[in-house]
Amino acid sequence: MSIKKVANIAGVSIATVSRFFNNPNQVSKQTREKVEAAIKRINYTPNALAQNLRRGKTGLVIAVSPHITSPLYEDIIQQLNQSAKNNSYNLLVKEAGFNSLPLSYYEQMIRCKQADGFVLLVGLPEHEQDIDMDVSLPIVLACEPHQLSAGRPSLPCITIDHKQATQEATDYLIHLGHQAIAFIASDHDPLTVREQQSGFQKSMLESKLSLFGRLLSNQQDNLSIERKLHRLLDTQSRPTAIICADDETAMETLHHIKSLGLKVPGDISLIGFSNIRYAEMTDPPLTTIDCPMDIIGNIAMQHLLELIDGKSVTRHLPTLEHSLIIRNSTRRI
Repeated sequence: MSIKKVANIAGVSIATVSRFFNNPNQVSKQTREKVEAAIKRINYTPNALAQNLRRGKTGLVIAVSPHITSPLYEDIIQQLNQSAKNNSYNLLVKEAGFNSLPLSYYEQMIRCKQADGFVLLVGLPEHEQDIDMDVSLPIVLACEPHQLSAGRPSLPCITIDHKQATQEATDYLIHLGHQAIAFIASDHDPLTVREQQSGFQKSMLESKLSLFGRLLSNQQDNLSIERKLHRLLDTQSRPTAIICADDETAMETLHHIKSLGLKVPGDISLIGFSNIRYAEMTDPPLTTIDCPMDIIGNIAMQHLLELIDGKSVTRHLPTLEHSLIIRNSTRRI
């Protein structure tokens, strides 16, 4: 079946049927109904490849994720996929690890028409944070922050304030009476880790509490979280509370705390970050920072599609609100 057959049955021109598929808003309601009836009558399916070639597009957008199987990215990938589908795009998810792909990789993929655009759930390599870049490229950063020197153009980025969120979590523990508080980083984007650590340090210093020996990062050495925790907790001055950079790290920390014969929150209060769906299923349910991944996904995809269409869009996306979800893994001392 061809588009010509649809046009003949609907009593319209081939150009009108083409507009129906490519720009339906330019076709009157009455004409759309005729074309829809003709399509249904002969069960016509348009050739997506031919349509994309005519538009000069691939119909494909790629989300680059650090870990495809991580529950941290489930909600945002689902929303990206739904938003892409609603706009007649296909979504491909590529696993890349943190900061492993240079900007030139994405530029080449776009210029060679292998993809129309990218949503990056990872940051750029640190050495590229201060390079001049073509900000007209259809690339949007989601979740991970992106920081350039003042005055330099930057890629659009939709995320939360990781520094402020971690500071609020630390303030909450201090409000509960905790003074010996540790922060355990993950293998996330280094800029995210630095912002979280900065928020933790700001809260501790403003309350005149000691930071010595309380800052643990997986990136500083090759020790596992288990060995780090044993080193941290097997002392008389062990912390009474721990903040983790993400919920997966918090869940692993919870397991190791219990393996040492300690209780959460009886001996140690624990806070995670992101509010993944498993956070409320742990024993005890995990206090955590809620990050609106579905909203981030929707905004990121809509902004990306506007860039793909060549529309003039703002380069500065809003910082989304976060919230502290209080559950049973924290207590007053």
